[in-house]
Amino acid sequence: MTIDSISLNQAGAVGRSGAFADPPAALAGDTARNVAVSVVGRIASELALAPPRPGNVAENYGVRGLADAIGARFPDATPTQLGDLSRSLEDFAGAVATDMAAYADGATLDRVDAAIASFDPQGGQGLDAVTALLEKATEAVAAPR
Repeated sequence: MTIDSISLNQAGAVGRSGAFADPPAALAGDTARNVAVSVVGRIASELALAPPRPGNVAENYGVRGLADAIGARFPDATPTQLGDLSRSLEDFAGAVATDMAAYADGATLDRVDAAIASFDPQGGQGLDAVTALLEKATEAVAAPR
C-alpha cells in the first residue's frame, strides 16, 4: 500500500465543497485523519528501512502547509491562534508517529478514528475550536493503551 504525502490539494480539511461553512469538528476531524494517514504511511515505509529523515515533524509530514491552509480559512485569526494551531498539529503528528513506532500493530488509525468520532459537531466555533479538537485527538492517541 502506498500513501502519498499530504499536499494542500489532497487535504479534505481545507474544504470539500470549497465553502467555508465546515464546522470546527468536521475541519478538525478531516485534518486529524489526513495528518494521521501521512504519518502512519511514512513510519510504516521507513520503520526498518532507513533512519528517520532529518528535520522536525512539521517538515517531515507537511504539517506547516496544512496549518497555513487551515489558518487561511480564518482571516481574523491572531498570530497566537495560528501558532497554537501549528503547535497542536505538530503535537498530533508526533503522537501518531510515536504510537505507530511503539506499537506498529495497525491500531493507530483506529485510535485516530475513535478520537474523531468523539468530536461534538455542535461544539465551539472558529479556529480555537479546531485547535481544541486537535488537542483532544492528541490526548486520545497519546493515552496509554
